[in-house]
Amino acid sequence: MSARDAAAGLREPVDHFDQLAQLERAALGPHAGEPLRVCETARAASLRLQAEEPAAPERGMLARLLGGSRAEREHERRMDAWDEALDALEAETEAAMARWRASADPALLAAATADRDAAFRSLADSGLFDAELAAGTAAEPIGTMMVRSALAHD
Repeated sequence: MSARDAAAGLREPVDHFDQLAQLERAALGPHAGEPLRVCETARAASLRLQAEEPAAPERGMLARLLGGSRAEREHERRMDAWDEALDALEAETEAAMARWRASADPALLAAATADRDAAFRSLADSGLFDAELAAGTAAEPIGTMMVRSALAHD
């Protein structure tokens, strides 16, 4: 099934990266294996990080009156480290996808990108996807929506 065929089956407005990733997978067809592995690995790591998100410390009355506590500063430091880990995962995943693109047949990438972009345009034409977003999304390399879907936190 082509991305354009997959888009024709959508009946609801595009409101999540998962829908766009589905179109990229369809555009890649049987060649989606390595990008899927990259994204499955990223998704598993993202879920682990989500589970490890530092919980906010309990604020006692005195800490509230004094405007902060050592526990709150420690929590902020842990949140910064957690955010950095998320950023590192995103960079690592994008780099893995870029390595795959660099090793893939350019003709395959061109054909898959053209199919995906035609699907995005058809969704915009049918009112299921914002035209500006469709144009911006089409400017991204193939696999980008798969990465965004894998790392989405909703």
